[in-house]
Amino acid sequence: MKKKILMVAGLMVGVVQAATYYVSPNGTNGDGLSWETAKVTIQSAVNAATSHDTILVANGNYGFIMTTNKLITIRSVNGATATFIDGTSSNRCATMIASSSAMTPQTNTVLIGFTLRNGSAQSTTAFGASGGGAYGGILYDCLLTNNTTTGSGGAANRSILYNCTVAGNKAPGAQGECGGAMNSTLYTCTVSGNTAGWRGGGTMNSTLHNCVVSGNVAGDKGGGAYLDTLYSCLVISNTATNQGGGTGAGNNNQGGNQGGNQGQGNTNQGAAVQQPIITMFSVQTSVSVPDGGTILMGGVKRLNEGRKEYGVPMINKIPYLKRLFSNTAVGRETQSMMLMVTPHIIIQEEYEESMGSAVENR
Repeated sequence: MKKKILMVAGLMVGVVQAATYYVSPNGTNGDGLSWETAKVTIQSAVNAATSHDTILVANGNYGFIMTTNKLITIRSVNGATATFIDGTSSNRCATMIASSSAMTPQTNTVLIGFTLRNGSAQSTTAFGASGGGAYGGILYDCLLTNNTTTGSGGAANRSILYNCTVAGNKAPGAQGECGGAMNSTLYTCTVSGNTAGWRGGGTMNSTLHNCVVSGNVAGDKGGGAYLDTLYSCLVISNTATNQGGGTGAGNNNQGGNQGGNQGQGNTNQGAAVQQPIITMFSVQTSVSVPDGGTILMGGVKRLNEGRKEYGVPMINKIPYLKRLFSNTAVGRETQSMMLMVTPHIIIQEEYEESMGSAVENR
């Protein structure tokens, strides 16, 4: 087993016993603890992993996986454009729950940077016809496409999605519910081009934050979203045969349903919601720092300079005379940012003893 010391700026974290497993189509199917002995399938690495372990996956096309809600992280090396989990139209791509009857969220498994495609959830699939692409788990930076279900949630069911694209998934048939994400929570995702035979073309029974829902189709109600709660979302160009082209029977908060949706032949026009501008700075390096010590990881300094001229039109263009009828202002703004890290090693037993002593002394 490998020992990792996790460092987070301003936070106290502990020592976690964890291992990293490696997966590659060119692996030797050994113990998986190095690229030289890499597992050939993701499932074999999942079977070997225990709680808090990480699985790194090289570029390639892999078969469907089942994690039974195991507390692990499965991460691709080069992202969704190079790493695929393919259900081959016969299996769900990623089954990450342990029980379909459990009411609590089953999101221990984290999946980062994959394309989940050609998944299929039918009555004969494990845990039934729900979530053709993913059932349960947390997904980051993933693409879910061309997945289908004969029940509900063509792309995902009971999952949490961050920065994902849900496109071109289907829940066909007269009882097909939600072509995209069902019973899920989505953050900064794009949901487009999904189809439901009945209701909820894009999403259903879900909560969406800062998402774009466009070009989805429902055979009856809620072309874009049905029975959902939306926060600062853009819902546009969705279609339903009967009612609720954009949203149906849901809660739209802070611009939930905006612009160009069709239901019963009507088009609703609205102003688009501008998405927030996010600027991110990151530093990646390896350093040696004593317990409780502080290290300066890096920094950024910016200098902005601006020049503005004010004056009477026409006159302020005449040489010499313009000095009497114009004014020039020069401004400078300096911004500095420093990233500092203070790691603390916590031994669980000692920490609990110290906390117990502090309580007894009160």
